[in-house]
This record gives sequence, structure tokens and C-alpha cells, in this order.
Amino acid sequence: MADGALHPGSGGIDVNNAGFGPDNRIDNVVIKSINSDGGGAHYPSFGIRLQNEGAATVNGVDVTGMMSCIIASPATGQSVQAVKFGANNYCDAARANNIVLQPIGGGYIFDFHLTDMWVTNIGPTNTSGLILDDSRTVPAQLPTNIAGSIVGVKYMGGSLLSVTGQTGSGVQCAAPSAIDVTISGASIAGWNAGIDLAPGCSHWNISNNNSGAFGPFAFPPSVKTNQIGIRTQGGTSDYLDIHDNNLFGNTVAALADSGSSPGSGTHSVFHHNMNAGQSISSTAVGASPAAICATSHRDETHSIKQSASFNAAVTLTNAASGGAGSGPAFGMVTSAAAPLTVPLSANECMVVTWSGTEPNDVKTIH
Repeated sequence: MADGALHPGSGGIDVNNAGFGPDNRIDNVVIKSINSDGGGAHYPSFGIRLQNEGAATVNGVDVTGMMSCIIASPATGQSVQAVKFGANNYCDAARANNIVLQPIGGGYIFDFHLTDMWVTNIGPTNTSGLILDDSRTVPAQLPTNIAGSIVGVKYMGGSLLSVTGQTGSGVQCAAPSAIDVTISGASIAGWNAGIDLAPGCSHWNISNNNSGAFGPFAFPPSVKTNQIGIRTQGGTSDYLDIHDNNLFGNTVAALADSGSSPGSGTHSVFHHNMNAGQSISSTAVGASPAAICATSHRDETHSIKQSASFNAAVTLTNAASGGAGSGPAFGMVTSAAAPLTVPLSANECMVVTWSGTEPNDVKTIH
């Protein structure tokens, strides 16, 4: 491989077809840098770069010691589409971002799938395992009826591991226009944030991942885990489906969710994320009939209870009905010793009709 300091922008395989086809096949290749200078100046820029192509498959490829392993960077008039990185692909020991999806101008990426990959990063600071970045996109230059520059990215299974000491992100959404993104079944360890969504990132499914103390290497604990398992940075983010993730062992927070402010995240759903913690509060239900709605996009449990005698009937409804109590009856409680416990999901409400002593609503956000 070329010396990256003498030949900036050099790399291994560069796919830049005259049109979006023909099909490209990359199989059973080792792409390795022989340069080693500690600081990284002499490492080639990429192992594989995709600039204009359609229907590419990559199998059995080992990229080691580059600045970045994979770069997809279509420019205006170009697209990277229907890409399948299959089994037995390795992105090892990258010095910068391992996998970079960064369209330029009016270029766009869609249907980009990575399955069961081994990804490791040894960059000095603030690098990512997989980054989606639309900062160089010019929306006015996108083709007609192309709404976003990055659509349909899937990272399924495999690993995203860093040994830099909790810097950077395993998966970073720096592209608010990126939609239909799935991160599922991956082991993510060693980063500042295992998965990090910038303000505005929406339409993501993050499920069944191990993001925490799962680093396999013989390094100190601070290198083997993340500071934060999953972080959402709020803003206008919405339609986030984050569930069934194991967030064990993160040193700062399992789930750092800033997306529940008014007007943000109203369609998002978080549930069954292990080690994500709970928030418990107790308030009087209010004048009867009292409409009580889920206030977060996580699962909630509400216990209607009071130390004195009271009667209360609970009817389930949804937020769209304005708490009119038009849904089915959930149950009735008459004893302080046996409170009624009601689970509420996002956008679900209950109406409490009570008499006697005003009961309390003890709410647990899971």
C-alpha cells in the first residue's frame, strides 16, 4: 500500500463506476498497511471506497491498519446503493473512523447493509466505529423525490470495539436526515458512547445490542466498556424504537435520554433496556375524573393507592382521545392494602374516577 503521507487519499480498492452499475464483487482479499509510525500519518486513507455503484457484495475481506476501513462518499450525480457486506469481513485496527457514510453535494446512499462484521478501532481520540454524516450534503442538489441522503442502513450482529479509552462512539448519527436505520445484535464496547444520536436523528431502530462492559481484550476495565451505553441528544429527534438492549457495566450512564422534552420524541418508544434505571414519583391524581397519560416514551407503571379508604375505577384510553375515558375498563380498587397497578405505554392514558379520599398515582418510568 502507498505511504499515506506521500500520497494523501490513497487506499486499497476504489469503486467509481461510470454509472450506478454494473454489479461489483469484492471477495477474499486482504488489504493491509505495512506502514507504522505511531501517529498515523503514513497510513493509507481507506481500504475500500465506494463512490458510484449499485448492487455491490463484499465477502471474506480483511482490512487492517488503515485510517478508515470503508468509506462511502458519492458526490452529486452519484449514488451508493444496494450494498451488502456479508459474513467474514474484518475492519481491524483503524486509526480514524472505521466505517464512514458521508455523501457529498447531491450524492446519496441507500440500502447499505453490514452483517456480522469485526470492527476494532485504535485511533487516538474521538473516532467512531460507524458514522453516518450528512454535513457535506446539499439538499437542493439531491435528485427529485430523494428525500434524504442516507436511507436504509443496517448493522446486524458483529462487534464494534475500541481500545482508545472511552473516546468516540461505536455508532454515531451525525446525520439528522438519515432514516430507516437499524442497529441490532451488535457487541459495542470501549467508547465514550456505544450509540450516539445527535439532535434531529430520527427513525432509528436500536435493539438487542450489548452496549457496555463487553470488550474481549485483556485491558483495564475503563478500556473494556463505554461511559454511556446509548445516548440520544434530544432536539427534534423522534420515531426512535430503542428496546431490549443489554446496557450492563457502562461507567457513567446506561441510557442517557435527552429526547423527551415537550415537542420532541412524541412517537418514540423505549422499553426493556437492561440496567437503564428507573424513575419513581408520586402525585395526587387530581379531581375526578382524572386523566393521566404516559409522559415519556419509555414503559411506565402507575399504582393507584392511598393510605385511607377510597374507591377508584380506571378506564384505559389513548392520548388522541384527550383523556375522555372511551377505552376499556381496566379495573377497580377499593382497598389501601391492594393498590391497582396499571402499565402504560407511549401515547396511552388512563382515566381515574374516584370517590372518598383522593388517591395518589405512584409512577415508575422503566
